[in-house]
Amino acid sequence: MRMNTMKSYLERSDAVRAARDLGYSLVVAAVLGGLICIAALVRLGGHGASFGLYQLWIVVCGALGAPIALMLARDEFGRAGLGGLARAVAGTLWVSLFAAVIAGTLALPLYGTMFAPLSLAVTFTDLPVLGLVWLAAMIGVHVRLRGLAPRALSTFSWRRGAAYARLTRLD
Repeated sequence: MRMNTMKSYLERSDAVRAARDLGYSLVVAAVLGGLICIAALVRLGGHGASFGLYQLWIVVCGALGAPIALMLARDEFGRAGLGGLARAVAGTLWVSLFAAVIAGTLALPLYGTMFAPLSLAVTFTDLPVLGLVWLAAMIGVHVRLRGLAPRALSTFSWRRGAAYARLTRLD
């Protein structure tokens, strides 16, 4: 009987729902980050390009960079109203830029840091459908996190926690 009570509490808890929704969003970002890297490799390498271990590493970097950037920009998603949607679109641009910077830095430090955002822009220009899929996924993240952003997602942000309040207290 006690286990059922705990399970029902966990199903209703805002913090658990926020963690689950954030986890789903991070998985979507990782999958799309990897797919965008594959598209960039195919577009920039030509159709006869081989796919070896280094190309696999670049795809892994894209699959790591996108969720890391989404975690950094998670405060931009999930707000209510048109202002929240505008913040989500701006957050999508932020996530796109920094996911490319993170993936490029992991793949090839300095050189990749400079040219990964350019490669992303060229890929989205050549394949606008891919850019629209990325935008739709980020709007999906926004919708998934809607209603949880102010209170429950603050659980995952140390800046808003009680420890931060104790550290910044002036008395």
